[in-house]
Amino acid sequence: MECTNEKSSIAVREYQRINVDPYNDQWPLYYRQESELLRAQLGDLLLRSYHIGSTAIVGMPFSKPVIDLVIEVDNLDVLSSITSLLQKQGYGPLSRSIIPHRSYITSKLSKGFRFNCHIFERADPQIIRYVRFRDYLSEHSEERNQYAALKQKLAVAYSQDINGYVQGKSDLIRSIDAKAKRWSKQNYSTKINPGSSEHWSKQKLIMTSQANLNVFMTHFQQYLPDILFIRIPGYTLVNLGLKCAIYNYAIDSEFGTDEKIIDKKILDIHSYFSNPAVPFTFWVAESESSVLVKYCMKQRGFYHSDTKITLYLNLDSWEVCIHSDRMEVRKIQSIELSDYDGWDQSVIEYLRLILSIYTADDPIEFYALCYKGKAMACVALVFYAQIVGLYRLYGSDEHGAQLENNLLNYVKNQGYHRIVTIVSEFDQTAYLTQGFQPLYSSQLFSSNELP
Repeated sequence: MECTNEKSSIAVREYQRINVDPYNDQWPLYYRQESELLRAQLGDLLLRSYHIGSTAIVGMPFSKPVIDLVIEVDNLDVLSSITSLLQKQGYGPLSRSIIPHRSYITSKLSKGFRFNCHIFERADPQIIRYVRFRDYLSEHSEERNQYAALKQKLAVAYSQDINGYVQGKSDLIRSIDAKAKRWSKQNYSTKINPGSSEHWSKQKLIMTSQANLNVFMTHFQQYLPDILFIRIPGYTLVNLGLKCAIYNYAIDSEFGTDEKIIDKKILDIHSYFSNPAVPFTFWVAESESSVLVKYCMKQRGFYHSDTKITLYLNLDSWEVCIHSDRMEVRKIQSIELSDYDGWDQSVIEYLRLILSIYTADDPIEFYALCYKGKAMACVALVFYAQIVGLYRLYGSDEHGAQLENNLLNYVKNQGYHRIVTIVSEFDQTAYLTQGFQPLYSSQLFSSNELP
């Protein structure tokens, strides 16, 4: 996909220089005018639009002169049609956003301003995050002025380095995001698109399952200001500081095929987990699991710790199988130690961190299988990208399977058609007998370091 004309493409690229201007009262007007144009162009494809970013914040003293707007559509399967219609309004080629892989961005230059158009599917949690951030800063002058001052400082220090500018804001943004999430005066959530019963290609199943897993591994983490969380093109890092390597990880690491680049990226990522030293894991996608990557990992002291298999199940053809004994399925919203006696401490610490920021509009739910008040197993459900992810956090094969079967029925009754899960390659047999089918594998490489 190309821009509508070469001059537009050049102009947008030249506008990448970072500068912040005093607030312009015309910015909300420019958004409304652009929103009306998009509404006329997209018609019924557009559900809602939102003005986000600093130009949307009431009372913001300074901002980059960029109008950021979100368009919310019911189904990203019609992305090609949306792209064609946006090009008629002067927008350039679409790029995949790094937050969180099932969203896109395109830009144009008009009236001397840059317009960034962010495209999300209905009820994407990032829409909620952006709108909540805008609303919170509009009503809290202290944080608003702090944010404006930081933007001014970073615009000078990184005038031609957009990645440095964005990364420099990330800690403060996460702190504000966490406050906005707890402060929120309204429930922003709407039900996500549950998908259809029509046939999906394997490519779509892989893409949506990867997006679902990404949300599971980053959604709550992006709101925790006291942990290491880095999300930039090339990799995403999460360091919860726990003693178990599965809670500290690098994902979306695009290694490529150049040995020097692979080695440098491994060292760069390793440095974020070295002071203080914590065990952590590289998730390496199947397409990147080359002999060269494995060789570089081994040379740097990492060992192959697991192979994870992503499986999916078509719920339309799944027969309900509910265990009707004295076990109770309970939604987890807080941690009471007496209920989780005997659990691995890392799981409890993980849930404590996550549930400390939990609100009703999150796309993730946690469930426990309980017997006489004691939790025997725990599973997370992730409602994202027209599918539901089922991720076991704790439990024996027997109790975990019992909880998962109950949740499969719950998900099917909610109108969803597909569910995905991730298991170690040696544990997939039980799932395959239920009708799950393999999609792709991921290689996990872990450090030998202990804190």
